[in-house]
Amino acid sequence: MIFYKPIKICSVDEMKRIDERAASEYGIDHLLLMEDAGTAVYNVVIGEIDVVGKKICVFAGTGNNGGDALVAARRLYSHGLSVRVFVIGELSRSTDLMRRNFDLVKKIGVETYVIEREDELDKYIPL
Repeated sequence: MIFYKPIKICSVDEMKRIDERAASEYGIDHLLLMEDAGTAVYNVVIGEIDVVGKKICVFAGTGNNGGDALVAARRLYSHGLSVRVFVIGELSRSTDLMRRNFDLVKKIGVETYVIEREDELDKYIPL
């Protein structure tokens, strides 16, 4: 079992400032930050959850946090797991980095769905 140290939880604005500082002061590219965040999620899922033989559903928004989720989805899929990605929101309004990761998961064969409106949920989630 992996034990994690408690970490400070940041607000969205605080995290944006931290990301900007990492880029401007230390030259760390936003794509690398996204890759690291998604990989951290992947590591927790693989290390803490029994996923063997299960289908994994990843829900992602259209912002950079959604891009983090897509990195995790890509890594889980590459690990040999059955992964489905559901993007919630309009792809036309997605950030560039999120869209790049979305295109990549599609290209490698991850099953993807885009739910742009609430009334589309019924197609995917039986009640």
